[in-house]
Order: sequence, then structure tokens, then C-alpha cells
Amino acid sequence: MVKALFSDLDGVLRHWQTQPLWALEQQLGQERGITFKHAFDTQLLQLAITGEISHRSWLQAVEQSLGVFMQQSSAKSLVAAWYESESAIDFELLAGYRTLVASVPLLLITNATDRLNTDLADAGLSRSFDYIVNSSKLGSAKPAREIFTAALQMVGCDASEAVFIDDSKTNVLAAEQYGFKVIHFQNRDQCLQELAVFA
Repeated sequence: MVKALFSDLDGVLRHWQTQPLWALEQQLGQERGITFKHAFDTQLLQLAITGEISHRSWLQAVEQSLGVFMQQSSAKSLVAAWYESESAIDFELLAGYRTLVASVPLLLITNATDRLNTDLADAGLSRSFDYIVNSSKLGSAKPAREIFTAALQMVGCDASEAVFIDDSKTNVLAAEQYGFKVIHFQNRDQCLQELAVFA
């Protein structure tokens, strides 16, 4: 029996619009994706999502990293465009969660920075979850066992009693190894169909 539902945020409930950033990269004569290449460098990203550096410091570090390969003004413009990127929230998926597993806690478990609470408020999601597990507050990020353990302690259930949803195959495989029921998110319909089996 399912006693808790754990959901990722980005790539599942929140989807970023990247076209404007890519267009600016092209306009500035840079390769498509160069901003993300520097922003999501494994070592730098880990510092941001485990709370060792703030979101602001992360942006500054990305700007400095990009500035090694291009004019500083271009680096500044790209980071600004990335920061100002718009996103869309899949409220239909969120409603589907609540419909299918209405009687169990809904927990957001996300690798995020110290900007998460502001982001959730801006997106109208502040009251959408029973619990929020932010990696930067815990100092541990998915797929590490520690963040999953902390999440389970919040809801008071075993991994075998929880469903974990994420678009990252790495995170899904880790959660499965820890004993969770898992759904590798591809799209809304697929996700809700698989969730209905567990409900």
C-alpha cells in the first residue's frame, strides 16, 4: 500500500523555456548550450545544490567561467537571460497526483538552491506540497541515500511504501535500489498511468 508520493520538480512539474537563451547564444556567436555546459558542470552544480554556495554565488561563478571563453559582457548577458528564463508548471499533473493518491502525503524532493522557496512562491506552488525536501538545506543531493532517508523520516514510512517520480534515470535507479516504487517520468500521461497502478 502506498503511504507517500515523492515527486521531483524540474523536468516533471516545472518545465523551463530554453529557446530564448539558445537564441541569444547563437546571436552572440556561441555554441548552443554553452551556458548550461558551464552552469551544470558537476563540481560547480554540486556546490550549489548542497548549499555550499548560494544561488547568487552560483550565478557569479557561471559568469566567471563563461568569461574565460568570451567577452565578459556576453557572459553577463547569457547568465542574465538564464536567470530570467520563464517556466511552465504542469498543474494538471499535480492535480493528477492528488486525485490518484488523495489520502497520502505529497512530498517535493528536489536538487535545488537556496532560491527554491522564492521559486515556489512565484510559481504558485508554496502550498502544493505536504513536505518539501530541498537538497541545499539538507546538504545532500539526489541520488545520495541521505536525502531519501531524510525524506522518509519526514513522512514516517518505509521506502517500499512510497512512490518516487523523477525524470533523471540515475535518480530513479538509485531510489529503486533503496527500495522505492519508482516512475521514470517521460510525460504526464505516462506518469499518471503508471501511478494509477500503484494507487
